Formats: sequence, C-alpha cells, structure tokens
Amino acid sequence: MYISTVNAYFRLLACLLLFQVTSPPRARREFHWDWHQTQSVFSAPSLKDAKIAASERATLASAIKDQIGPPDPHDPEMASEVQVEQAVLNASIKMISLSQDAKEPPAVVAQVQHFCSPTGNCSLWFFRRTSHGYRLLLDATGQSFTVQKTAANGLRDLVVDMHSSATDQWLKVYRYQGGRYGLVGCYDADWAPLENGVVHQLREPRITLSPCG
Repeated sequence: MYISTVNAYFRLLACLLLFQVTSPPRARREFHWDWHQTQSVFSAPSLKDAKIAASERATLASAIKDQIGPPDPHDPEMASEVQVEQAVLNASIKMISLSQDAKEPPAVVAQVQHFCSPTGNCSLWFFRRTSHGYRLLLDATGQSFTVQKTAANGLRDLVVDMHSSATDQWLKVYRYQGGRYGLVGCYDADWAPLENGVVHQLREPRITLSPCG
C-alpha cells in the first residue's frame, strides 16, 4: 500500500513538471493604451507635396494605387484612370517609426479621403520599405492610430481607434507576425462612463475588453 502511494505521488509530480515545461508561456501583461502618443493622418501632407525624392514618391504612389485598385465605373469619383491617379497624389502620408532597429527606414501610413465614412473613420494603409518597394503591413480602418511601446518580432504593436461616440472609442490592437500585422484584441475606451445616472468625465479612459466582431 505504501509503495503504491509513493508511486502515485511521483507520477503526479512528473505530470506537473511536464505540464510546466510544455504549457504555453503566459500572455503579455494587461493591455495599456499609450493614448498620449495617438497620431492622425488628416493634417499630414499629401503625396504630391511631401518632401521626398521623386523616385520614392513614384514607388509609394505605386503601393497606394495597388490598394485603391482599378477605376470603378460605378464610382463617379474613381471612374477613370486620371481620377485614380489624382487620388493617389492627394493621399495623405506620414512617416512613422515601427521598427526597434533605429537603422531601418521609417514606415509610411497613407490615407485617401475618398475612403472615409461620414463619421470620419477612414482606410489606413501601413507600408514598410523594402528593397523591392513598399510592402503593405496593415489595411485598417479608423480615425487615428497609436504606435505602442510593446513589440513583437522587431516591430511595435499598433492600436487603431474608431470613434463610436464623442466620448467612446473602439480600439483594435494589431501585432506583427508572419510578415503582416494581425488583429490580436479589441477594447472599448470610455472617457465619460455613466454610473447611477451620473456621467463621470475621466482624465484617463476606462479600458474594457470588447468583442472583435
């Protein structure tokens, strides 16, 4: 009886040790939105006015045009090749630092005003400079974005926010993996929560987990 109990104890101990070795690492610390670092592309210069080399402008124009796609006969503002090319040149662009390697060229976020909703949420295209031109990292929709302090695989996390009301934002968190940014979480940021019939104006938003549907 004693030997059986001892053997059972050691089998349980071995299972616990095996679980510790094979179980996945703990998730990252609780999400923190660096909202003080939020950026917008609305006031950024257009591609045609940006102070970049002509060759760089042409390369970036090609990448933006790929996202717009061919002329759409059902869209009166994008029905011709001339209109598409004009939209490309009028695209707002902003250079941002995503890499943890200071030697890597800055990434570019571009926005075409045509692809905006009445509430001001627009398509945001994030590009990375490569030896073969600009490669799309993320196609997102929102009003602004935040480059986070956290990072994965050499590039910093991104938060793209959409305003669902004047005091409430929906946050989508993207992480670099497999050559692209992928969605890893969604949150609500409430600046004026209603409690017991009273609205509380906050200096820091109340962040709560939200479905990504």
